Amino acid sequence: MLKFSLFVSLALSSIYAQPLILKDALDREVIIEKVPVNSAVYMTYYEAIPALNAWEKVVGINRFAYKNELMNASHLNLQSIPSPGTGSEVNIETMLRLKPDVVFTWTYKPDLVTFMHDKGLHVIAFDPKKLDDVYRDLRVQGVLLGKSDEAEKSIVKTKNLFALIDARLKQVKQPKTIIWTWSKPTKIAGGDGVMSDVLKRLGVYHPGDSFGSINPEISLEKIVRINPDVIIIWGSAKYSAEDLLNDPQWRTIKAIKNKQVFKAPDWGSWSPRVALLALWSAAKIYPELFTEHEVTTLMKNFNQEVFGVPTL
Repeated sequence: MLKFSLFVSLALSSIYAQPLILKDALDREVIIEKVPVNSAVYMTYYEAIPALNAWEKVVGINRFAYKNELMNASHLNLQSIPSPGTGSEVNIETMLRLKPDVVFTWTYKPDLVTFMHDKGLHVIAFDPKKLDDVYRDLRVQGVLLGKSDEAEKSIVKTKNLFALIDARLKQVKQPKTIIWTWSKPTKIAGGDGVMSDVLKRLGVYHPGDSFGSINPEISLEKIVRINPDVIIIWGSAKYSAEDLLNDPQWRTIKAIKNKQVFKAPDWGSWSPRVALLALWSAAKIYPELFTEHEVTTLMKNFNQEVFGVPTL
């Protein structure tokens, strides 16, 4: 029986048609009796499905996937796939009826992972902190679903787009100060997490890096002292750029005064789409380095080559 930890590299050859032991992000051992599996439920990471071209394996998805334009473009009858809930709440009766060989979820509620395991489900919990973790987790899914070639192709395309961004940003002479805000304007990208890793690659000064958590909450007074050149808002946030631009408490901040506040597209950062988020962000931060036509073309080509869909 082969063993694999999510925290080490994976040899992709000679593992099929035999049991596999994985250790997930909660340090749990998960035994998959036969690889590749025939069916999977995606409670997280669902943007990986089109990247892996794995729709025939998917028997359930997170209900938030129904509102995701990439998912709808990739699967024209997305509503036909049942949803047992989300990564934080699960309808266990629906889940058990689906009889998945594996459930992909995240570590947000460890008790929920344990609950599903106790019901006889093979659950793998992910919690990527870096870009390399996103690649690693995509490889894990590729192995389990028999889609290793697709996973490697997507990873290569993602790295190639990052390499293009990296090369362009070498022209930056004076790094700008950036904060990325989350569900509240005072919750920012900290020193941990995938988006923090992305910001570190964008030729910017990322003051949130001094905080040890993923999305620490800091005072408005600290944000005023940081005085960012650009503010980028998480795509799923319930507030807009206009909300910050029109808030008198924020008026002294450089990004507000210069109207350099942007709300990101609501794209996932735990799939190859993270490269598109990086490109979009780089073009907003340093517009002199990226033409609108170039960005549009790069995104169109990436969506087609990685996800098999036209421009979204």
